[in-house]
Amino acid sequence: MRLRKEVKPRKVLVVDTMAPTPLDVLELMALGYLDISMAREVVDYAIKYVEYIVTSFTLTQAYNRLLEDNGYLELLRRLKLKIFKVRRVVEEVGSPTPDPF
Repeated sequence: MRLRKEVKPRKVLVVDTMAPTPLDVLELMALGYLDISMAREVVDYAIKYVEYIVTSFTLTQAYNRLLEDNGYLELLRRLKLKIFKVRRVVEEVGSPTPDPF
Protein backbone atom coordinates (compact mmCIF):
# COMPACT_ATOMS: atom_id res chain seq x y z
CA MET A 1 0.00 0.00 0.00
CA ARG A 2 2.71 2.49 0.98
CA LEU A 3 4.74 1.50 -2.09
CA ARG A 4 1.79 2.18 -4.36
CA LYS A 5 0.96 5.45 -2.63
CA GLU A 6 4.46 6.95 -2.55
CA VAL A 7 6.28 5.40 -5.50
CA LYS A 8 3.27 4.73 -7.75
CA PRO A 9 4.73 1.81 -9.71
CA ARG A 10 3.01 0.63 -12.89
CA LYS A 11 3.70 -3.00 -12.04
CA VAL A 12 4.51 -4.85 -8.84
CA LEU A 13 6.47 -8.10 -8.86
CA VAL A 14 6.22 -10.33 -5.80
CA VAL A 15 8.66 -13.23 -5.95
CA ASP A 16 8.20 -14.69 -2.49
CA THR A 17 6.30 -14.25 0.74
CA MET A 18 6.40 -10.62 1.75
CA ALA A 19 5.41 -9.32 5.17
CA PRO A 20 6.62 -6.35 7.21
CA THR A 21 9.20 -7.02 9.89
CA PRO A 22 8.62 -5.56 13.35
CA LEU A 23 11.17 -2.88 12.44
CA ASP A 24 9.06 -1.99 9.37
CA VAL A 25 5.96 -1.83 11.57
CA LEU A 26 7.70 0.50 14.02
CA GLU A 27 8.66 2.76 11.12
CA LEU A 28 5.04 2.81 9.91
CA MET A 29 3.96 3.77 13.42
CA ALA A 30 6.58 6.52 13.63
CA LEU A 31 5.46 7.92 10.27
CA GLY A 32 1.84 8.00 11.41
CA TYR A 33 0.55 5.25 9.10
CA LEU A 34 -0.43 3.02 12.04
CA ASP A 35 -1.93 3.62 15.46
CA ILE A 36 0.71 3.31 18.18
CA SER A 37 -1.58 1.55 20.69
CA MET A 38 0.18 -1.80 20.06
CA ALA A 39 3.69 -0.34 19.98
CA ARG A 40 4.80 -2.28 23.07
CA GLU A 41 3.93 -5.62 21.43
CA VAL A 42 5.71 -4.56 18.25
CA VAL A 43 8.83 -3.58 20.23
CA ASP A 44 8.77 -7.01 21.91
CA TYR A 45 8.71 -8.66 18.47
CA ALA A 46 11.45 -6.32 17.22
CA ILE A 47 13.67 -7.62 20.04
CA LYS A 48 12.70 -11.20 19.19
CA TYR A 49 13.48 -10.53 15.51
CA VAL A 50 16.95 -9.24 16.41
CA GLU A 51 17.44 -12.47 18.38
CA TYR A 52 16.40 -14.43 15.27
CA ILE A 53 18.96 -12.47 13.24
CA VAL A 54 21.76 -13.11 15.75
CA THR A 55 21.02 -16.84 16.02
CA SER A 56 20.41 -17.51 12.31
CA PHE A 57 22.94 -18.21 9.58
CA THR A 58 21.34 -15.72 7.17
CA LEU A 59 18.85 -12.86 7.23
CA THR A 60 16.56 -14.99 5.09
CA GLN A 61 16.55 -17.70 7.75
CA ALA A 62 15.77 -15.10 10.44
CA TYR A 63 12.93 -13.68 8.33
CA ASN A 64 11.51 -17.16 7.73
CA ARG A 65 11.60 -17.85 11.47
CA LEU A 66 9.68 -14.62 12.05
CA LEU A 67 7.05 -15.67 9.49
CA GLU A 68 6.63 -19.01 11.30
CA ASP A 69 5.83 -17.21 14.57
CA ASN A 70 2.04 -17.45 14.92
CA GLY A 71 1.96 -14.73 17.57
CA TYR A 72 3.65 -12.29 15.19
CA LEU A 73 1.32 -13.23 12.34
CA GLU A 74 -1.66 -12.62 14.65
CA LEU A 75 -0.22 -9.22 15.59
CA LEU A 76 0.01 -8.31 11.89
CA ARG A 77 -3.64 -9.34 11.46
CA ARG A 78 -4.70 -7.18 14.41
CA LEU A 79 -2.78 -4.28 12.87
CA LYS A 80 -4.60 -5.01 9.58
CA LEU A 81 -1.32 -5.48 7.71
CA LYS A 82 -1.25 -7.85 4.76
CA ILE A 83 1.07 -10.74 4.12
CA PHE A 84 1.61 -11.42 0.43
CA LYS A 85 2.23 -15.10 -0.33
CA VAL A 86 2.14 -14.77 -4.10
CA ARG A 87 5.00 -16.15 -6.14
CA ARG A 88 6.11 -14.87 -9.52
CA VAL A 89 3.06 -12.77 -10.35
CA VAL A 90 3.17 -9.36 -11.95
CA GLU A 91 0.25 -7.22 -10.90
CA GLU A 92 -0.84 -4.37 -13.11
CA VAL A 93 -1.71 -1.54 -10.77
CA GLY A 94 -5.34 -0.70 -11.38
CA SER A 95 -5.93 -3.96 -13.23
CA PRO A 96 -8.56 -6.31 -11.72
CA THR A 97 -6.48 -9.47 -12.32
CA PRO A 98 -2.75 -10.13 -12.07
CA ASP A 99 -0.79 -10.69 -15.29
CA PRO A 100 1.56 -13.69 -15.48
CA PHE A 101 5.07 -13.01 -16.83
